[in-house]
Amino acid sequence: MSGAALPDKIAVPEAAMMIARWMDAMMTRSDDHLARIALHIEYRTDPDTLATLAGNPPLRPRLIAAAANLLRKVGVDGPATYAADLVALMDSLLMQEVVKDERLNIEAIVCAYLSGLPQSDATHC
Repeated sequence: MSGAALPDKIAVPEAAMMIARWMDAMMTRSDDHLARIALHIEYRTDPDTLATLAGNPPLRPRLIAAAANLLRKVGVDGPATYAADLVALMDSLLMQEVVKDERLNIEAIVCAYLSGLPQSDATHC
């Protein structure tokens, strides 16, 4: 979900592989992510600190927009409806890998998730 240009149409397995590779790249900074998670837990009741942790401009809206774009290219019906959920799934998977120091089969998990979304024209896993 980087700034790289995506093809106009992406099959579900290809999208899952792209997300898994992006998540692998994120894991190269696992200590940074562990610190981010700890800070979010510590300051969960402090909206000002949470806003600072979100960045300027906040990262989450940019991730949701990128997820919606990917879902549109996969052929998901109403991609904006599911974009925030995809970002939350990715964040949860990242947290599981970082906190538990355990590798997950992110490609298979994301492929199953994407395959379960309503799609008018998609190639499934």
